[in-house]
Amino acid sequence: MIFAGGIAAGYDPATVLQAIVAGAQYGSVSFKDLGPGTGAQESAPFHAPWKKKKVKIEINSGTFPGGVYWNDGNAGVNALTLLHELGHAFNDLFGSGSSTIINDTTRTGKIIQSAEDANAAMLKPCDQ
Repeated sequence: MIFAGGIAAGYDPATVLQAIVAGAQYGSVSFKDLGPGTGAQESAPFHAPWKKKKVKIEINSGTFPGGVYWNDGNAGVNALTLLHELGHAFNDLFGSGSSTIINDTTRTGKIIQSAEDANAAMLKPCDQ
């Protein structure tokens, strides 16, 4: 299960996602043109130690022939994209191992293909 570590610690994925989408306790979601190669991205901006950590999920709103973007008419792809980013958010919010989704980019934003492939394999059962 993708969120088993976070669930074991008492965090419900649906509740956390709702709070992120609402821009509340755990962070925010926004739409942004991220270019043709990125469907979405999650980050945990620096925060002062006394403040609760929050994440930012940005979803690609651009439209690109043959590119990756949010609303190309495939709700299944949209759902998998959101689950993928929520997995990153769980690890950033609640600690490593809160989700089985692993870091798949370098510090400069370059995709680590082996990690991306491992994450896709973890999400495969969700695509049924």
